[in-house]
Amino acid sequence: MLLSTPVMNQSVPPCPDDRPEQHSLSQPDESHARVLSSTDLFQGRHEVWIDHEGTLYRLRQTGTGKLYLSK
Repeated sequence: MLLSTPVMNQSVPPCPDDRPEQHSLSQPDESHARVLSSTDLFQGRHEVWIDHEGTLYRLRQTGTGKLYLSK
């Protein structure tokens, strides 16, 4: 099942310091990240497909509510 409208159709500037230890998961750096609600992203579904540079990725919610991304 493909979404009829793109989730995001804009380029994201690279983060100048992309080391994971420099980022807080509880407070995203809004100058480098766009925060999307999973409710808005999934819109009542359990999976969505993301087209990234011509490659499709499947993002789904597991039975326990965790997110799983696969090619």
